[in-house]
Amino acid sequence: MSRIGIDIVKEGPIQTKESKCSNGQWSTIHWSGHLMDGRMITDTRSEPGGMPKKFAQGVSEVFKCIDLAMTQLHKGD
Repeated sequence: MSRIGIDIVKEGPIQTKESKCSNGQWSTIHWSGHLMDGRMITDTRSEPGGMPKKFAQGVSEVFKCIDLAMTQLHKGD
């Protein structure tokens, strides 16, 4: 986790700071992934359709770093 950085560019319409996201919950997000030198390796907006990804957290449907990062966020972050 110490090497995963999370920058929230735009918060969602619902902010619930009471509980963090947990594995097994469904999430719908846009993301972009960058290496330490700044090179982009993934961007949901650049993929065909440009739609956010919907996935179940913690079940390896997306990059492992996304599964790990999501447990640090709250609904609406």
